[in-house]
Amino acid sequence: MVNKQKSILSLKQETANDSSRQIEEIQAQIRSEQKNRETLLEELKQCELKIADFEQRINFVNERIKDHMILKSLII
Repeated sequence: MVNKQKSILSLKQETANDSSRQIEEIQAQIRSEQKNRETLLEELKQCELKIADFEQRINFVNERIKDHMILKSLII
């Protein structure tokens, strides 16, 4: 009977240890995924800033083209 109880206790301890390891692995995976998400969000912000800059440059060029066309039409 004592051996049976020791076996049961040993199995419970092993199960608890396995559960703890699994929890630690899942927590590590969650941390990794959060870090990846933060990295992607930072990349997205940088891309949005670049897009805004390109749009501003395009608008500037368009305005210069319009100004040039207006001047050209006034000369003719």
